Parts: sequence; C-alpha cells; structure tokens
Amino acid sequence: SIPAANLTGALPAISGASLTNLPAGGKFLQIIQDTRTSQLSYSSHSQFNSISGLSVTITPSASTSKILVMVSMTQACTTSTMTIYKLLRGSTFLLPTTGSATVSGTDYEGTFAGKLTGTRGTPACFNFLDEPNTTSATTYSLQVMHNSGTWSLNQRDGNYAGSSTIHAIEVGA
Repeated sequence: SIPAANLTGALPAISGASLTNLPAGGKFLQIIQDTRTSQLSYSSHSQFNSISGLSVTITPSASTSKILVMVSMTQACTTSTMTIYKLLRGSTFLLPTTGSATVSGTDYEGTFAGKLTGTRGTPACFNFLDEPNTTSATTYSLQVMHNSGTWSLNQRDGNYAGSSTIHAIEVGA
C-alpha cells in the first residue's frame, strides 16, 4: 500500500498501439438501420411481394467483411396463413437452407418461413450472416409471400400496432 501523499504528477497516457497477439476481426465496424412504422398490406396470394420502406444500404469498408442482417417485423393476417420471407442482396436471393414450401402445387423457397394462426400482431424475426465480398454499396431488402387472407405489416384493423426494423451490421474479418 502506498500512502496518497507519496503519489505526485500525472499518469502517462495509455495507448493500445503496443498491444500484440490479440485476435483480429469480429468487431462491429458500422451499423445501418431502417424502420417502418406505417402499415403495408397484401391480398395477393402465392406470389412474392416486396416489403417497401424496409431496406438498408451499406458500403463495406473491406471485401473480407461480413454483413450481419437482422430483421424484426410485426405482422398479422386476416386468416390463418403460411408466410415465406426472402432476404435479398440486390437482386440475389439469400437462401440459408435447401428447404421449400409447397403452395398451390408450387414449391417456394425462402430465407425464413412460418405460419400465422391468428389475426393479432405476431413477431417475425430472423438473422442472416452474409459474405458479399465487395466494397461497393450493397442493399438488403425483403419480400413476403402468403397463401390466404390479407397479410399486414405493423397494424391491422386497429387490433394491434407495431413497427418493423432491418439492420445491416458490418463485422470486421
């Protein structure tokens, strides 16, 4: 123990520049977010519809960076329905599985799928770690397909209200 009276002067500045043997990568370099609070509805069935107003554009700082896309939506439908979501990088469909769903005799593939069994708002959340291998501006967007009723984003008939977000997070390699 050192008596406080023996401590004088200022402490030297500390810099991390001399630190070595630390693991590289895994750092969040930038985060881009888009939020949609207004309602969007689709009544057309068995076709993919773009979820307008819910997309992000990010420009990776290195071609080795990964982009973590996080989606959180409030959704509902007027009837029980199956929903399939596609995550797109530009016009490229990002498919993490080899599964598909059959709707009206046609196979549909999606990044995320589920079933709505009630008319109240229900969350739909999913993540995707992409490796775009570019330093050009890259846009991530969403599409939805359902097989019955009217699908709604964020609110429906005053039964509920919510918001939906999409995040693109650049992760350093």
